[in-house]
Amino acid sequence: MTKKIVMMFLVILLVFASFCGQAYADKDIDDKKDERDKTQEELDEVEASIEELAAEQEGIEEEIEEVSCALVQILAEIDVIEAQMAEKQVQIDQAVIDYNAAVELEKQQYEAMKIRIKYLYENGDTNILNIFMESGSITETLTKAEYVEDLYDYDRKMLSEYQNTVETVKQLHEKLLEEQEELEALKQDYEAQQASMEEVVAELQSVADDYGSQIASAKAKAAEYAKQIEAQNAEIARLEEEARKKAEEEAARKKAEEEAKRKAEEARAKASSEVADSQDTGVVKTTSSSNIDVSSIYSTSGSDVGKSIAAYACQFIGNPYVAGGTSLTNGADCSGF
Repeated sequence: MTKKIVMMFLVILLVFASFCGQAYADKDIDDKKDERDKTQEELDEVEASIEELAAEQEGIEEEIEEVSCALVQILAEIDVIEAQMAEKQVQIDQAVIDYNAAVELEKQQYEAMKIRIKYLYENGDTNILNIFMESGSITETLTKAEYVEDLYDYDRKMLSEYQNTVETVKQLHEKLLEEQEELEALKQDYEAQQASMEEVVAELQSVADDYGSQIASAKAKAAEYAKQIEAQNAEIARLEEEARKKAEEEAARKKAEEEAKRKAEEARAKASSEVADSQDTGVVKTTSSSNIDVSSIYSTSGSDVGKSIAAYACQFIGNPYVAGGTSLTNGADCSGF
């Protein structure tokens, strides 16, 4: 009686374990797929952020290019101004030389004129008298007088020209200095723009570098997610393969069970007489040459078919255990049913 109950319990336990195992396997696969889908969503989000960061970085780099082009133009303007300033400085230096030379000529002319004027004033009456006394004719006298007057006019004219030259060179020098100052101011303005643009470029480059760091970090995270997805897919494939094998085993078990049921049905007719006899005697003969009392089976609740199968199965109790065996007569392993 105890062996019979144990056998029935084991059969029920194996069936229950089979269904529960399949249910747990399906749940594990679903859980892994949920994890994989969640990881895929995170990967999609990271890839979308990479695209956004790349677009923003591209925009910053375009700004850098625009500012850099403007900066190049400013630097070119500064080069032009510096060239103009260098040329202007040469002109200023030459103007200083010309001015000093003109002043020196003016001074020399003025000194020479002073000497001649002094000579004329100090010796004027005598010289004029000598001119008239020594002249052979009035014409010659007038000619000499005109010469003295022409010499005086020439001195005044040359002095005036030298003075004008000095003034012209002075004005040119002052003008060149003003132009040089204007160029210097313009250069300083361009240099201020240059410094401002270089600062803007540095700031933009810093932002672009930051985007680059974020993109690199996001790509590393994306690679990690992709690796996780690959591992999760491998785990899902493994679980699905295990589930497939278990399903095949379950199908084989059910097929064997159905075959056993069919054989039991076929044997029921044969067993009916033996069962009838056993109801009279309360004993069934087993294949191990021992007898088991099965009268208690028919005293319990349940279908007549189930009672007949249980009573029929009792005849195999006591047969040898064979690992992996499926023969009820030659040896069986209950885990195979």
